[in-house]
Order: sequence, then C-alpha cells, then structure tokens
Amino acid sequence: MDLRKALGQVAAGTLSRIHGGIRPKELKRTAASMIEVLPPPYLITLPLERHLGRGGRLLVRVGDHVKAGQRLTEPQDPNLVPLHASISGEVTAIGAQELAHPSGFTEQCVTIKSDGKDEAVEPAPLPNWESLPREELLARIRGMGVEGLGGAQFQTERKLRYAIAAPVEGGIFIANGAECEPMVTCDDRLMQERAADIALGMRIIRHVLGSSECVIAIEDNKPAAIAAMREALQDAGRVVAIPTLYPSGASRNLIRIVTGLEIPYGVHTTSVGVVVDNVGTVLAVKEAVVDGLPLTRRVITVDGECLGGRGNAWVRLGASVRSVLSHYHLNPERRQRIILGGPMMGFTLPSIDVPITKSATCIIAPSATELPPDPPSTNCVRCGRCARACPSRLEPYRIYAFSRAKDHAHARECGVLDCTLCGCCSFTCPSKLPLAAQFRYELAAQRALIDKSRRAERARERMAAHEARVAEEQRVR
Repeated sequence: MDLRKALGQVAAGTLSRIHGGIRPKELKRTAASMIEVLPPPYLITLPLERHLGRGGRLLVRVGDHVKAGQRLTEPQDPNLVPLHASISGEVTAIGAQELAHPSGFTEQCVTIKSDGKDEAVEPAPLPNWESLPREELLARIRGMGVEGLGGAQFQTERKLRYAIAAPVEGGIFIANGAECEPMVTCDDRLMQERAADIALGMRIIRHVLGSSECVIAIEDNKPAAIAAMREALQDAGRVVAIPTLYPSGASRNLIRIVTGLEIPYGVHTTSVGVVVDNVGTVLAVKEAVVDGLPLTRRVITVDGECLGGRGNAWVRLGASVRSVLSHYHLNPERRQRIILGGPMMGFTLPSIDVPITKSATCIIAPSATELPPDPPSTNCVRCGRCARACPSRLEPYRIYAFSRAKDHAHARECGVLDCTLCGCCSFTCPSKLPLAAQFRYELAAQRALIDKSRRAERARERMAAHEARVAEEQRVR
C-alpha cells in the first residue's frame, strides 16, 4: 500500500471503484426537514459497561443530584471515554436495564429523573486551541466523551493516537459524509446547517494529525450539502463528490474510493496513515475543543408511515425510543415494528423503552405496506449474486451454510469476521435467505468463542503460575 500514490490520487481528484455494492431506493424523504431540538426527556437511561472498563469508577450514587454535562464515570481503560449526564436531575437507579439490541439483553445503567430545570455544567472552551500541544487536545477530545457517531462508536482519541503512531509520513484525513444508508438524512442536514462548524472540526483534527490531505467525501445525491461544505472549507480541504452506491460509506470502502488504497481486514486503517471520521463526530470534536461541551446529544432521523410526522432531531443521549416516537405521534398498527438504524443495517427492537445511544442514527416506524413481512425463503440455488454484491469479497452462501450447520470453525475460515452486516447479500438473494440475520448471529457466536478461548488461556496462565509457586515453595522447604 503506497501512501504517496494515494496522496497523488486525492490531489488529482480521481476516484476508484469498490467491489460489489447495490443501489436500493434512496427514500431520503426527510432531506428537506431542518433539524429540530427535542425537549429534554423526563427520564434518561445511560449504559455503564462501555464507559467504565478495567478499574473504572462510578462517580455518582443513587440520590445524587447531577447537572447536564457532569461526568458520571472515570474509566481507567484507555480505549474508553467518560460518561456524561445529558439532563439535570436526580439519580434514581443504578442497575440492569434493557438495551437497544436484537436480543434485548440487559446491562448496568444509570437512570436519571429530570428536575425540569435543565441546568448544565459551565462550558470550558479552548479558544486558543491552535497554540496548544497535541496531547492537551487529545485529552480534551477523550475527556468530553467523543466517540464515533457513524454507528461503530470507535473511541476518537484512540483512533487519532493510532494514526499519529503509524510509521508513515503525512497522512490523509477523510470526513465521512457519504450517508449511503436509505432513509437516513441526519448527516446530510448537519452538513447543510452546521457546515462551518464541521469545517472547523476538520481543521482541528488535521492539526492534531498533521495530515497532508484533508477531504470530506459526500455522495453526489446531496448537492446542497456539497455546496455548503465547499463554501465552508474553501482552501482548508477538498470536497469529493462520490457516486451514489451502497455501502460506499463503510470506512474501508470509502478509503478505496477516495484514495485507491485497499486495506486488508485485520489491519487498522489508521496504521497506514488514513483516518476516517463521521461528520457528526467531527462536529462533536469542534464542540468539545472550541465550545467546551461534552457529547450529550446527537442527531437522528425519524421516519415511517406509522408516524404523524417525520424529520431530523437533536436527541439527548439516554432518552427512550418511546419518547422520540411520542414526539412524532406514533399511530401503531397491529404487530407494529420499530427499527433502530436504517432499513439495510438496522434491526427490529424488542422494546421501545430502550435508550438512544451514540451509535443510533435512525428510528423507523414502518407500516405493513411500507415494509411487508419477509417472504418465505427457499433453498440456495448457488447463483452467486450475493458474492458479486458483497463489498468485502466474501462468499455469503458458503458462510450461511456453515453457520446454519453450527460449523463455526469453517465459517471463520470463510471470513465471517470480515462481514460488516451491510445486508447487500440479503438484498440480492433470489431465494430470500436471511443471510445478514444469520451472520449477525454467527458474529455473536464467534465473539463468544473468542472470549471463551481468552478465558481459558488466562486460566492456563494462572494455573502455570500456581504450579510454579508451589514448586518454589517445595524447593525452599
């Protein structure tokens, strides 16, 4: 992988193609809906597990009064960030609550009941950020809880550190404004309404990285966003209009399109000098550094024929899906489905009383005609359409067969860990096989097996240490 060649391609403005991909209906019905600010919810639920880590501390107890923006945790794991309250009020519970996941699993959470005042911690801006050392800016980004808002929720400060430590000179920073998922328009609206702030966030990240090139990639079906970002960036970076193709917004696909680099799975994109951050994350970096505001809210798209309205909204983290749907006047049908995420990568929620987290991008309340039940599947005909559509160059029909047979070893050999759950295979399958759903199960099974293997290895290490200690004691005696 030649970074110099990639820099030349970026400078020339030429684009590369990715393998596979599909062109579903865009359904961007909320693209003209300005972002509205939802009122503070009566109750929020904030998951703790992701924000504590090894040796982390919970800073509040039941009965404590907190303000919006106040730290609730102090993680010791460098891969994690602190958790902040998104409303002011009283901590009413710390315990297991159901979260937004297809399985409906529970996790330790902090529940805060609003006091109706919405008091906030005093902001701590850094107006002179350009003169500050890199370490101080990185500490600020982590301390304000900035994580990826594009769905994967990678810790932003760690990603930047990996890129800084990469053995390459220069580098490329790509702001991801592709937003290729159908229906979702939250990033499009952010780029139209907050273009200057996103441009400033890009300058901050470029300053931290010392990157040679700074690019924002936007699908060409968003002309208003492209125009707004070109005006805001001017000479500080390049705006690249990429062809509308799903899933061009996945980081490896986007890097391939913009730079020509094809990064193998198992290799960090930052290790080759390329950093990709969602435009919402870039905006959060600006607000953390320049405005001194922690990440306590995000923009989500709300759509579906069972709603009295649709649009884009600033939602406090921890607010329930129910409260958002109530604002948009949900008129449920019998056996109503509520989908968190887009129609390609989203999943049906087992309950609407789960909280909004940083990874949430969209809530869909479809009618039975808008999203009819899945048709019955038939046997695989080995047509190979799923393999031709797969942007990860996998053979989904083989992985599906092994996964159904619970042959996890062969499924892993076929590359299931490289699957991004984009859903291209399910979309193209003429037999209507639930490929993506099966792969979601298989990835969970693979993670469980990996975790089991790690625990067994730790047990062997402890046993070896115990035996060595006993042998040493016997020798001394």
